[in-house]
Amino acid sequence: MALDGYNNVTMAKSLGIFLISLPETIERLNPDIILIAGDRGEQLIGAIVGATMNIPVVHIQAGEVSGNIDGITRHAITKFSHIHLVSNQDAYDRVKKMGEEEFRIYITGAPQLDELRNGDYTQEDEILEKLYTR
Repeated sequence: MALDGYNNVTMAKSLGIFLISLPETIERLNPDIILIAGDRGEQLIGAIVGATMNIPVVHIQAGEVSGNIDGITRHAITKFSHIHLVSNQDAYDRVKKMGEEEFRIYITGAPQLDELRNGDYTQEDEILEKLYTR
């Protein structure tokens, strides 16, 4: 969905276009919740639209620490979200310190780590594993 010429200006404009178009899709789908995973601008737009349209927003990986714009975006998503699914106690504590109510924060673990531990790979993952493991 990004405009041509990947840079800060086109990223911001692309998010603006997404913000303009997403509400119509959400209205048509009429979801019970909006599930947000991660800390990117696209997820932030989903959280803004959900909160504005009075649809509960559930944020997976809330409270994680990431750098640059992703960290700022993750915290903004937290403030637009209604339910926070965190991977561990540290993330729980960070979300709570942001003023979120305890009954809205759930320690659920990190689903991606469970997939890796259980060996749930795609063919590409298996190729990478062969390349980078002994």
